Amino acid sequence: MWTSTRVAVRLGTSTFRFQLPALASWTGSSSLTPALAGLPTPTAGSAPSESGLAGLWNGILLAVPKKKVSHSRKSMRAANKGLKDRVDLVHCSACGKPKLQQHICAYCYNELNRARKSALAQSTDATAKTQPEPTQQ
Repeated sequence: MWTSTRVAVRLGTSTFRFQLPALASWTGSSSLTPALAGLPTPTAGSAPSESGLAGLWNGILLAVPKKKVSHSRKSMRAANKGLKDRVDLVHCSACGKPKLQQHICAYCYNELNRARKSALAQSTDATAKTQPEPTQQ
């Protein structure tokens, strides 16, 4: 048996009434979808209850802001979300630039990395020059 559900929603002084199409059969309680499982099933002789779905709509409609939040109220809420001061900054003992405590200095690391790469490139060039090229037979 396919039936439609009538819903009345009251907003202030006006009431909106509309009819929802049936999504599932109400003959068996096991065939209910999970969204409708919590609602009471209507019996064949009784009229559908409008208060069940209207209570659902009231909860949804009350969660909407009524007015736009003013700039001053928005800035008052945002005042607590400011940046925090960093207390874990120290000076590098080698170069004197600021760095994070317990971390390697970025400037010193780049200098060491450049020196390592240039030494590696020089060593590969030197080994390539000292090794004789293989002859083909």
